[in-house]
Amino acid sequence: MTTTCDELRSKLAIHNQEHLLQGWDKLDADQQEHLQTELEAVDFDWVDARRKELAEYKAAATSMVEVE
Repeated sequence: MTTTCDELRSKLAIHNQEHLLQGWDKLDADQQEHLQTELEAVDFDWVDARRKELAEYKAAATSMVEVE
């Protein structure tokens, strides 16, 4: 893997997911590579879109309860 921890952290920061690298320094090289591979496979744009939809749904549900 050629991506550094800092590069990975920058990519995750775009999606407010830097916390996923907590403990990175405690991992050995193989574990770091495995975590990096796993994180790079996540479609964070999709996750962000679902999180936004959920927030909108919750807001709509809350406003419906307040109207009743």
